[in-house]
Amino acid sequence: MKKFFIFLLIFLIFPKTIYANESNSIKSNDLHAKSAVLMDGDTGRVLYGKDENLPLANASTTKILTCILTLEYGNLEDIVPVSSHAASMPDVQLNIRKGETYYLKDLLYSLMLESHNDSAVAIAEYMEDHLSISHFYDLMNAKAKKIGCKNSHFVTPNGLDSGDHHTTATDLALIMRYCLKFSPKSKEFIEITRTTSHSFTDCAKKRSFTVNNHNALLQMRAEAISGKTGFTNKAGYCYVGAVKKDKKFFIVALLASGWPPHKSYKWSDTTKLIDYGFKNYEFKQLTLPQAKLPLSLQVKPSSIYLLAKKDEDLNLSSTWTIFYPLKKDTKAVGWQRWYLNQTLLIEKPIELKNPINSEKSTKFDQ
Repeated sequence: MKKFFIFLLIFLIFPKTIYANESNSIKSNDLHAKSAVLMDGDTGRVLYGKDENLPLANASTTKILTCILTLEYGNLEDIVPVSSHAASMPDVQLNIRKGETYYLKDLLYSLMLESHNDSAVAIAEYMEDHLSISHFYDLMNAKAKKIGCKNSHFVTPNGLDSGDHHTTATDLALIMRYCLKFSPKSKEFIEITRTTSHSFTDCAKKRSFTVNNHNALLQMRAEAISGKTGFTNKAGYCYVGAVKKDKKFFIVALLASGWPPHKSYKWSDTTKLIDYGFKNYEFKQLTLPQAKLPLSLQVKPSSIYLLAKKDEDLNLSSTWTIFYPLKKDTKAVGWQRWYLNQTLLIEKPIELKNPINSEKSTKFDQ
C-alpha cells in the first residue's frame, strides 16, 4: 500500500542575538590549528569552530575509524598474519615481520596507543579477508557517511598521506562522538584508548612488546576519556579527544596544529578549547514548544537540558511528520523533531489520543 507523507515545518523562532563576554571568547588567531572544533558530545552541536568544514589531511587521527570498525566487525581473538606490504610500512611502526602472526586485540592496542602504521595495515588486510571485501577503505567511507560526515574521504587505514585522503574538524569530531556514544563497541573503544600501557607477544611467543599511550591529555586532564594524536608532513600535528565532567561532554578536533618543532601546539589548543567550554557553557532547561496538531493527536510534553552560554538565546525550529493511511491498533503515527541551527536535538513520537477501531480510519479530527 502506497505510503503518503504529510510534512509541515513549523519555525519556533526566538531572538537570534547571542551576547557573549568578549573576554570569554576565542578568536581565530588564539589557536595554532588551521581548523578546529569544540563540539557538544551529547547533541553534536558545534560550540566553537575555526574553518571547521575545511577538508584537510588528518594523519593518524584516521585510526579511530579503523579501530571502531575493527571492534564492530572483527573478532578480537582472531589471529592476524603479517604480509610483506604491512611489514613495509614506514615509521611509526611496531616493526612486525612478514610471516609473523598476532592476535587482533594486541594489534589494536598497538594501533591506538603508539599509532603503529604497520599494525594498521595488518588490521585492514585482516578485515578485508574476514569480511570478504576488496578494500577496507570502502568500509571506512561508508561508515563515515552513515555517521554523518559530509566532507571526508579515506584512502589509508593509518592516515599516511595518500591521494585525496582528508576529513574536516567537524567530521572528525562526529566520528569520535560515534565511537564514544553510539557504537555498540564504545565501551571497548574507551577501554583501549584509556589504557596506559599494554604488553603482548606474537602468537609464537618469540617476540615481546610493550606499547605506551601517547595521548598526553589523559595525564594533563582528569576529565579526559579518550583521544588520538596524529602527524604527517602534509597534515601537521592533529588531535581528536574528549572530556567529560559534571555531565558536560566535550569533543575537541584539531587539524594542522603546527609543524615541527611545535609538537606542543596541539595541547595548548586543546586546553584552550576545553577551558572555554567548561567556563562558558552551562545547562539550561528548555520546554519544547508543541506543534498545533489535529485534536486527535498528541506529543507528550517534554523538556531538555541543553548546554548554552549564560546570555545565549536559542533559536529552535520544529518539524512534524505524519504517515498514513493508519492501521488498526496503531499508536505512534509520526514524529516531531526539534532542531537548533539545523542540528537535531531530540525527536518524540506523535501518538493517537484514542486507538482507531477500523483498518479504514485515516482521517484526523480537527
